[in-house]
Amino acid sequence: MTHSARPLACLTAACLLAVAAVTTAPAASAGTAAPTGGATATVIKGTPPGPVLSWHRTVADDDRLEEYYAFSPSMRRQVPLFVMKPKNNSVPRPIVYVLNGGDGGEGVANWLAQSDLIDFYRDKNVWVVMPMSGQFSYYTDWVEPNESLGGVQMWETFLTTELPAPMEQQLGASSRRGIIGMSMSATTTLLYAEHHPGFYDAVGSFSGCAETSRGFPYEYVRLVLERGNATPEQMWGPVGGERFNHNDGLLNAARLKETKHLYISSGTGLMGPHDIRWGTHKTGSMGLLNKVITGGLIEAGVNKCTHDLKARTDQLGMTNIDYNFRPTGTHSWGYWQQDLVDSWPTFARAFGMDPQSPRTSSESGPAAVTAETVDSIWKAAAGADPHPVARPGTTTAATGTGTGTETGTDSDPAGGTGAQTDTDAETGAGEDSGRENR
Repeated sequence: MTHSARPLACLTAACLLAVAAVTTAPAASAGTAAPTGGATATVIKGTPPGPVLSWHRTVADDDRLEEYYAFSPSMRRQVPLFVMKPKNNSVPRPIVYVLNGGDGGEGVANWLAQSDLIDFYRDKNVWVVMPMSGQFSYYTDWVEPNESLGGVQMWETFLTTELPAPMEQQLGASSRRGIIGMSMSATTTLLYAEHHPGFYDAVGSFSGCAETSRGFPYEYVRLVLERGNATPEQMWGPVGGERFNHNDGLLNAARLKETKHLYISSGTGLMGPHDIRWGTHKTGSMGLLNKVITGGLIEAGVNKCTHDLKARTDQLGMTNIDYNFRPTGTHSWGYWQQDLVDSWPTFARAFGMDPQSPRTSSESGPAAVTAETVDSIWKAAAGADPHPVARPGTTTAATGTGTGTETGTDSDPAGGTGAQTDTDAETGAGEDSGRENR
């Protein structure tokens, strides 16, 4: 089923500004022990010190749900953690680490407030661990502190080095683990897979963009960080520098082959079943028009970016990725809720469990926008690609968004434009839709 690339062609600079305003590895079956060298987090069961958090009432009357907090040596702060027990905890079980988007779990635009995550994992034999902090951080290690975000930002160190060993020991979990991210943190989970090969048995990336260092992807990163009074350069140093290139998931896509099971998804930006008032997830207070236009623009960019990643991983001969290209759908919670369901077979296989459903199709699916449309939107908004730098081993495509590799699809062969933007995190498009009425 192929959809026209033109429905979003009318989007102009005003639409883009609206977005800103409202806005070698062991076999997976064997698992990998968490690192124990160096400083590790101190993990404590109980309510974190300080003000009562908004999600506290979620865990208050459910014996499967618990609060923990962990002290991060690298960030010198306490990080609150939501924990859900497995259905049957008689033997060690895998952990699924779940990351929030731009909200970081600190507001209302998070998995607990906006989705049925608890109900979904209710019959699963896995632990769920979710940090409820880290807004606008990309859960990465920053080169500079940012006082607006709480000072030193060393989230990758915390989540991949400091936390896993003590957390998994305290819970009595197995050595198998997976990680899921959506929107902003969907970029993060791909970077973790590249930076820590074999550490995760399964990785999920819902509506994210692997590319970060130029064109639309860079601009969206900038918009996300702007909402936290930060800049991309404060996070990863100068564009084109070693640190920035290290954190471009498309540039380093070859490293994804070391993770045995990945699930990567996107919609097209076109209205779908969760975007209409009578759909499974209702629009709530955000308004249908805002959701469809703003969330549609964001997801169209995500779609293009995800096609670029697939073209690159196909070129590299990778068969370890389950791509899910939906023919419709905006950048919003109803689709990420569905991603929990659709990604479970990928995670179940990684954990040696019965997937209970067929493997997700890896067909490319329809792209939401053509390269010409994206280019015209970009030029209307910014005049030109602000960072048309050639990467090592690549050349700059004619549109100013490509990678010099075969970064497209048969129907949409141009280069990257994607949008890992969490500009929906507290925006009326996507993450901050208010608790959906179901």
